[in-house]
Amino acid sequence: MLLVIVTEQSYASDNMVCVSLDLQLCIRGGIEHRFNHRLGIKSDIGISPFGIATADGLLVVYLLPEKYRWELNICAGILTLSAPVNFKGAMLSFGGSLLTRFKISEKVGIDLRIGEGYPLFFEKDKDIIRDARFPLNLWPDLVLGVSFRI
Repeated sequence: MLLVIVTEQSYASDNMVCVSLDLQLCIRGGIEHRFNHRLGIKSDIGISPFGIATADGLLVVYLLPEKYRWELNICAGILTLSAPVNFKGAMLSFGGSLLTRFKISEKVGIDLRIGEGYPLFFEKDKDIIRDARFPLNLWPDLVLGVSFRI
């Protein structure tokens, strides 16, 4: 996240501020930085009304040129890092997602990210467990958001 903030100050025309809501009802805020026409990074942090803090960090591969109204992107990395605010446990999910973005204007877009991740659950003084109880034992990644070019 620190790298994104530093590059945001240097290359502001290639950045987007994102606000989103995920499957755990966490409200997230973050930055997306585009290095070139094919690669970028995206990072968000947030909190849910249930007391769960979340974060993600993703490498983004842009499949379509910027001139199109629709974007189709592949995201890979840490889809979800979540923990209750008392930090007695945590969940880390590595995986991939498809991110689609519809550009309402040159500065505003609507985002939908859908994917799956390999989850690891951590608890204090216990073994790491690997039990998602979802199809294929993968953790779902579903995020709806709005992005603003800065």
